[in-house]
Amino acid sequence: ELYFKEGDKLDPFLVEESERILRTLGYLRNVLVVAKPAEGDFVDIVVQAQDTWTFIPQMSYSSGTGRKRQSIGLSESDLLGWGKRAELMYNEDYGRTGLEAVYDDKRFFGTPYRLLGAFFSRNDGDRTIIVFGKPFRSLVDTESWTVSGDVLDTVGRLFENGDERYIYRQRKQDLGMRYTVASGVAEVKLRRFSFGYEYDNAEFKQATQSDYEDLDLDPDEVSNAPALLADNRRYTGPSFSYQVIRQDFAPMNYIDRFERVEDYNLGEDFSASLTTAPEFLGSLEDALLVNANRSTGHRFSHDAFWRGEAGIS
Repeated sequence: ELYFKEGDKLDPFLVEESERILRTLGYLRNVLVVAKPAEGDFVDIVVQAQDTWTFIPQMSYSSGTGRKRQSIGLSESDLLGWGKRAELMYNEDYGRTGLEAVYDDKRFFGTPYRLLGAFFSRNDGDRTIIVFGKPFRSLVDTESWTVSGDVLDTVGRLFENGDERYIYRQRKQDLGMRYTVASGVAEVKLRRFSFGYEYDNAEFKQATQSDYEDLDLDPDEVSNAPALLADNRRYTGPSFSYQVIRQDFAPMNYIDRFERVEDYNLGEDFSASLTTAPEFLGSLEDALLVNANRSTGHRFSHDAFWRGEAGIS
């Protein structure tokens, strides 16, 4: 995660950037990267960091109005000392029981690539998420790419005043690929240009008798009327995005994590994306999807700042 090597010319920005990247690793705390004078024109780069507790058991229980919610699981963010994250969770939520498993490898087999896999198996259906690619780890990285897939087949549920009123069967597929290149001076102003392809398909059907049995619901109390179903949708087509980043990072302590620091960018961050989804490519109707987002902030002191964000879509 260090953006310099022995023999390089000293670049203070790369030293700061390396320290920031190390702070994003969930198994390290008290990270410090400093340059100290050595003989002649040389300097020594000293990297200090401490391991933090990464094995987290989780348990919760609540009940009210005759309904019970409970969960139990384990989370490890430095699996076998390799920096991999793994989670396993069992939960019960208003008649829905499920098992969730997540694996996140930010350095897949020691490469710059990242693999994220998640599987959710419930009594009303399953969901699978896969993400693989080469992400931006630092502002000095010049390119990234990603391939992702999110597929689910579950029962959707609508509540009114805390009571379940409607259920339906939903099937969704969200697939995409994206390639991004960056240009500019990372310390001053950075531009990122992306292009890719998106496929977003969602189908909604009337819940069946077996869905009621899986969720232990009474059809006389919870409706599945087809008239209330949302319309099916499918958007597929090329996508383009543009981002501008002016960095001004403020390191602040996490509120709920002792001796952990998070970096907030108070500089301008603007992004806009455009997806064209014409009918001839498989969309149910011609569509143009646009969204934009801008955030910025201001530092009042070393331990106080404000940060605002606004977006449209």
